[in-house]
Amino acid sequence: MPSELIDQLKKHLPPNLAAYIINSFLQIKSDVTTQTLERSAPGKFVETVVQILQFLDTGQFDEKPKVDEYLKNLESRSTNLPDDLRTTLARVARASYTLRSKRNIAHKGGVDPNIYDLRYLYAGAQWILSELIRQILSTDMADAGKLIEFIQIPISSVVEDIGDANSSATLLSHAHPTVPNSQGYEQASLLNDFKCYHFSIYEKIH
Repeated sequence: MPSELIDQLKKHLPPNLAAYIINSFLQIKSDVTTQTLERSAPGKFVETVVQILQFLDTGQFDEKPKVDEYLKNLESRSTNLPDDLRTTLARVARASYTLRSKRNIAHKGGVDPNIYDLRYLYAGAQWILSELIRQILSTDMADAGKLIEFIQIPISSVVEDIGDANSSATLLSHAHPTVPNSQGYEQASLLNDFKCYHFSIYEKIH
């Protein structure tokens, strides 16, 4: 499915932007799954969103866009973008970019907000990418709907559509590194059960 997302977007966007937006989204998703903090994927994601908006508006994009300035001023400018992108998406993207770049890393107190920050950024990325798909693939809503369903798979299902249940089980082991022996689970049994679960979900979304 990720390759299908890229292929569909490449029909309307420069190939590098299509690949960057999907790969950075998948990196955010992986980071949420494994609770890996402080990577640059959310910032790269929003930067690519700005480049996509520039391309959809003018047919060109900046190699190093001034992300916050562009998003802040987009709503008040005259553009060729629909209002959903010019106003709503720009606000969501700027909020995500602000959280990623301006949030104080040296948090005080006993509760570490980094995890819920990351979950917020992932939810924002899901919404942004879904809206871009809806707008860009507006002439083929059947395909757009299928791709949006994949983007919106909740992280709690721990399913990565990368064509390999062993790889998906690896993600599961990152999220749940220990399995209590008292419950009688063995690694082989867990892997087998997860493979069955993986393929049952996979069949539902394809």
